[in-house]
Order: sequence, then C-alpha cells, then structure tokens
Amino acid sequence: MAFHGDQLVELSARAIRGEDVGGALVEWLTAIYPPDPVEFPPFPTCGRLQWSIPRKNLKKKQKRREEYRRVQRIFRHNPTRAAREVLAGREDRRNWPSAQEFECFWRPLFETESTLAPVPVCPPAQPRSDFDWLFIKPFSEKEVVSTRLKSNTAAGPDGISPRQWNAIPVILKSLFLNLLMLIGRAPPALTATRTVFIFKGGDPLPKNYRPISVASVALRHFHKILAARLSSLEVVGESQRAFKPADGVGQCLYALQTLIWNARSSLRPLFLAKMDVAKAFDTVSRHAIVDCLRGVGVSARFVEYISRLYEDSNTRLQIDGTFSSPVMVRRGVRQGDPLSPLLFSIVVDFAINNLPQHIGVDLSNTRISALAFADDILLVAQTKQGLQTLLESLDASLSLCGLQLNPSKSTSFSLVPSGKDKKSKLVNPEVSVRGVQLPAVSIEQTWCHLGVDFQGKAGVAVCPSDVGAALKVVAGAPLKPQQRLLILTRHIIPSLSYGLVFGRVTLGKLRQMDRLVRAAIRRWLRLPHDVPLGFFHAPIRHGGLGVPSLAASIPALRLRRLRSFVDSPWRVAQALSPLGLVQRQLAWCERVTGELRTSKAIQHHFAQLLHQSVDGKELRHAAASRYSTDWLQYESAKGIPAADFLKYIAVRAGALPSRIRTTRGRRSDPGTDVTCRSHCGAAAETTAHIVQVCPRTHGGRIKRHDAVCNTLAGVLRDRGWGVEREAMYTLSSGRRLKPDIVAERNGVIAVVDAQIISGAGDLERSHREKVAKYNLEDLKQAIAVKRGMLRDAVSVKAATISWRGLWSKNSVSELLGLGVPGSVLRSITTRVLFGAQLNFSRFMMVTSRQALMERTGVG
Repeated sequence: MAFHGDQLVELSARAIRGEDVGGALVEWLTAIYPPDPVEFPPFPTCGRLQWSIPRKNLKKKQKRREEYRRVQRIFRHNPTRAAREVLAGREDRRNWPSAQEFECFWRPLFETESTLAPVPVCPPAQPRSDFDWLFIKPFSEKEVVSTRLKSNTAAGPDGISPRQWNAIPVILKSLFLNLLMLIGRAPPALTATRTVFIFKGGDPLPKNYRPISVASVALRHFHKILAARLSSLEVVGESQRAFKPADGVGQCLYALQTLIWNARSSLRPLFLAKMDVAKAFDTVSRHAIVDCLRGVGVSARFVEYISRLYEDSNTRLQIDGTFSSPVMVRRGVRQGDPLSPLLFSIVVDFAINNLPQHIGVDLSNTRISALAFADDILLVAQTKQGLQTLLESLDASLSLCGLQLNPSKSTSFSLVPSGKDKKSKLVNPEVSVRGVQLPAVSIEQTWCHLGVDFQGKAGVAVCPSDVGAALKVVAGAPLKPQQRLLILTRHIIPSLSYGLVFGRVTLGKLRQMDRLVRAAIRRWLRLPHDVPLGFFHAPIRHGGLGVPSLAASIPALRLRRLRSFVDSPWRVAQALSPLGLVQRQLAWCERVTGELRTSKAIQHHFAQLLHQSVDGKELRHAAASRYSTDWLQYESAKGIPAADFLKYIAVRAGALPSRIRTTRGRRSDPGTDVTCRSHCGAAAETTAHIVQVCPRTHGGRIKRHDAVCNTLAGVLRDRGWGVEREAMYTLSSGRRLKPDIVAERNGVIAVVDAQIISGAGDLERSHREKVAKYNLEDLKQAIAVKRGMLRDAVSVKAATISWRGLWSKNSVSELLGLGVPGSVLRSITTRVLFGAQLNFSRFMMVTSRQALMERTGVG
C-alpha cells in the first residue's frame, strides 16, 4: 500500500511557512483509506430497527426454536450484547426507545448553550513555564508507539479503523500528529463524531443510556498523547482518584470502609453524603473547562486548542446503524475521547478545592473532607452542620460550571455514638440541597457506591451472592454449551469478582460458589461427577476449561489491591492504612492465599492438579502448542455444532464411560468385570484401549488416520505442492515402506507421515522415532531418483498428534514450515477428537465377538 510520504513532507514545508494545511492533512488520510461510499442512513420514519421478536400463538417448541435462532443471530453479530441480554432476562424489545425518542431527548440536551459564569470560574494563573512543552514539544516516535490505539476499538465517521491507522508507518503517523499540533486546530472533518448509546440499566428510557462519541482514530490518537502529557503534569489534585495511574476505585472504597469502621469502633461521629451529579459529562460548561485550564497554569496555546475543538463540535446520533441529522454539541465533554476524563476531572477538582478547609474528619494529622472518583463525590464531616456547609459549597461551585447536584439520587449516611449503650446509631442528618432533603440510609437499606453495595445497619460492603440465579438464567437460555461457557467466564464471574473483592466474604462462601459453578458446567457439558477439579480451573493452554476459581482468585485479588492501598503515596491511604480494618484484611488474605498470590501461581497450581490426576495426565502436553487447545477459545469454538462440542469435551476430559472409569471405587466388589466387553483378551477396558488398541475399532482408526492425511495432502496441493499419496518404495535391503505423503515443490521434497498415538508417553520421542523410521538414505535416494533429483533435496517430517488432540511441538513447527496454516492444524485437532468419540460410540454399539484378531497398523 502506498502511504504517499512525500506528500506529507511537502505539507510539512507548507505548514512551516505558515499555511493552514488542515484540510490537506485530511485529504492525505482519505487518499490512503478512501471513505466508505455508503453515507449516513437516515433514521427510519417509524419505530426503531430491532431484532425479530418471537411471534405469539406459536407452540412452545416452535417458540423455543425461534428464540434460539434470534439469540444466535445476535451472538454472531455481537456476543457481548447477546450475553448481556441473556443475563438481563427476556425483555419486550418493542418497548425500547425509538430513534425519534432518542433524538427528542438528546438533541436539546446537547444543543443547550454552556453556562457562562459572570466571572471566570477559576481565577487565571500565570502560565507555568514547565507546562509549555505540553503543546510545543514535537511528539517522539516512542510516544506514538506507547499510545498506540487498540485494534478492537471502533472506527470514526470516516470509516478508518484503528487497525488501518496502526498500519501506517510510525514515522508518518508521528509527522501527521506533529502537523496537527503545529497548526493548533483540528480540522472539522476530524472533530465530527458519531454518538452511540450504551444502556446503563433501569427503565428503557433515553435518559438511561450513556452517549459515547466516536471521533476519527487519528484525532483520538492525537488526544491520547496529549492526555498522557497532561496527566504527567499532575494538574488534578489528590482528592480526585479517577483517571490516574493508580487503583483509584480500590483506594476510594477502602478509604470509605475504613472511615465507617473507625467511626463504629472508636465511637466517633461520622456524616457522609454520596452525591450524584445529573448528566455530569454531558452538561459541564465548556467555559468552565477553559477557565479551569487557565487556573492550573496550562499554556495559552493548549487552552486555545481546546476552546476551538469544542467551538464547532457536531455529532450524529447513531441508532442501530441509522443516523440523525447533525447535532451541534454546545456543552459537555465528548465521552469516548481520551482527553475528556482529564478535562472533566480538572473541573470537579476545582469544586473540591473550594470546599471549606476547616471541615472534615481528622485522622493521623490528615483531614479528609471529600473522596472523588470522576463524578462520584463523597463528602465527609464530623457534624451535621459541617456536612451541610460542604453540600452548599459543592453545589455553588458546580453550578458555576453548569453542573447540578441531583438530591433525589444522592444519599446521606450518618453514625452518631451513643455513649450510654457504647454503640453507634444510624440517624437521619436531615441535610439538603437547594431545599430538597437528601434520602438517608435506613437500618436495613443497602446503598451503592462505585458499584459496591453497602449494608445500612453495619456500613460494610455486601458481597454478591446471586451466582446461582445467574447460572439458572444461563441454563434456561437457548444457547450452545460454548456460549454458556463464554457468558460464565467473561461476564458472570468478572461481574461477581468486583463485589467479592471489596465485600465481606468468607473462604467457605467462595468455595460454595465454586461448587455451584462446577455443578452448572457438568450439566451444560454432560460431564460425570468425578471429572478432575483441575480440568475446570486449569488454563485452556494447559488443557483445562479456564474457568476462574473464586476461592483462589478473590483472596489474591484482594491482597493485591490492599497492598496497593497500603503502599500508595496518597495521604488519605497513609492515614488509614495503619488502622485495624486494613491490617486485619491483609492478615486474612495472606493466610488464605498461602503461596497462591499471583495469577501465574494460581494457574500453575490448577494445571498441576489436572496433570497429576489419572484423567488429566496426558494433558501435560497441551501447552506445547496452541493448536491443541485453540478450539476451546470461543473465537474458534463458535462455529462448532453443539453436539460435536460436547463430544470433543468428553474426549479431552477423559470422561468417556469405559469399564475402568465407571467402576472407580468399587472394583473390589464381587462380580465387577473390567475386561474388554469385545472379548479381545484385554484385562482392562480403558478408554485408551477402546480408541487406540481394540480390534473392534480398527476400521475407525484407519478412517481417522486417512482423514488427517487427506486434509494435509489437500492443503499442500493448495499451496502448490505436487502430492503423492501412499506410494510404495522398495529399499535395497528388500524392505518396503509406504509414507503417507510425498510432496514436491521448487526442487524440494518433503516426506510426511502421520500418526495418532497415545499421550501417556513422550510425544516428542514418538515424533523422533517416526521421523527416524523414514529418514533412511535408501528411501530418500529412491524418492529422489523417481523425480530426477538429488537425495539432499529430500527431508522427512511427521504429523504427530495424540488421540486426545494434543500436538507434538516439533511436528507443529515442521508442518507450519511446509505452509500448513494454523487453522488447518486446529481442524485436524477437532477431527481427531471427533474420530476418538466416534470409535468409542461404535465400540459400544457393536455386539459381534467374531473376527477379533489382534491388528496393528496405522491410526
């Protein structure tokens, strides 16, 4: 692809001469990646585009099938959306807001002019000389690389994806971004955005959706570098813990828990107010943003850039692929833009800094009056009057910035000591904002802060306990088993982990939740009760299912976050860390975790548990190649039929019901027979014997072997190799050999022989033995002479895989070297698993006892 670097160099010369090259920069970018000719489709004239809804008056079975088709369509389009819909339960999608309802709500909100205070919100400070480099110093290639956009993020209105943008050479991207900084103004074509909406919860109303504005990837990369520079200048005070290179959420939550615990244990008064700011990111005044930037001493050139950026900002509302007409955005910051969090934090920090300094809770010579994470603000005082003063100060400061506190969604929490009873009582402080009283937490009520529920009576974080309900919902949904695993590992467990890390929970409770998870997986995958525990929790690359263990991961995660809190330079954390609650939780985590304190240690532990079990011993080879286990990742497993996926799992887990497996624990009982039911003479009917040795399945082994060889031969032909299948060669000694594949291309000959073997031994040794069998000078000479070539042109390879789908590492590298793609190796893995299960099924169905002579051969 031509990137026209010479044109960009010419634009640089013009920009240095003072010309405005903004439009030319956009033309250069669109010349590389022409925009999609499809323009913005308009909103539909009636109703919102939606997925089909199961019709009424259908039979139950028909409804189930139609619902299954609908969910599968959503899964193909957007697995995350499908998972969220399944967990939320079935909804009447016809009640969702229409495109017109979205526009009627959001257009006036966006187009309302920003609040202009009579005087600057923040008095301008003298621009600091050490801040000048922010918007003057050219971006280095190192900065451009370190802020590289993630490839899975969305494209802007110009249709250029992050993957395409990242494909541009770094030196050209650096030059492009430096030219943007030189001209000091983003071209209008780059500032235009498309706004998508994410459902937050509650009633399906437009106000309960979060608008995310998606700009051009070029502008997002530019702003990401500026945000990194601005963040390094520490323009936001330490009371604001959001958007900083620290565990801000954990610090705020541990600080809150410790404040409540200290007030209860030391019988001291504590008055808290958790404030909600109405549509904070969408209504903040842009005049306030500019004033606050000047107030922290940022260079005038950067302030001018931000002012111009929002001057002519416009967007189009996007609903299910349709777009509104342009909407002029006159207030708020662009959610989704890398600069927006910092700009918003600077405004909130101004309001917090304006709080009275003499009010707060004193601990270890540190006064705590506010804890903030973005727009989640927690006010702290020792008296009712102090809390009321803080509320009035915060409300006045935020009003200057165009922000309004929402008293109805805010909460007050007050503990007052009762000296006679030596207890703390929960009371209503009766504080208000603009005459509206804040709801007070009652004794039995739970209240939420930063996504964690707190119990009103004790003021402690409550751990979630709804794993059983979530598993029941997933079990009842029309899903494939691999989709159920996806929802469990990527949605249910991560959503529970957050609350479990910060909530009050015991090790017994975590183990109980793990048992519920494993029981659900057994039902979904039709596994017996005695499948090794390690198979559930070992990483996929080690042969397991990769389902996190809550009993192992939660204490380790809590320990890591507690240590981050204790080691934090934040003065509030330093004041609260020595108190009993933090130290007690640290001691519990250290005792419970033992040596399993990192994710790597936990993964190694469960991998060992799996590989030390009878069923999991052969899986120790799994980590040798990703192509042995990739099919378990949803991205590869999504195309596998559900019935086949269950068969593959049964073989991989060693869960096929042979006599040896089904008589575990009772073989000493009289009459227990473990000999092979085909009467082949084997003393023990193991799964490996049935699939790999028993004469009854000899024909199936041949077909499985031929299927692997035919697949390899076909892909080699597609890659331009001339392929000869199973040709017989007679050596000078009279010995006859018949390699599976002899392939020739461009003067190179490759001999490939396949083997599907037991994984109980060393796969690499078996691979070397197979190569040595055909790596004979006589054979290589015969093959070369037949093609009129020299013997040195012949090389010998082997395709070695176990019957449970585990590849030899050397075999994989040899096949990849021949041009066999990884996707083919993955398909061979599942074909071998399918063949093993098919052999077992046929073995169980056949009743004949004749002609069961011992056979040897391929397969």
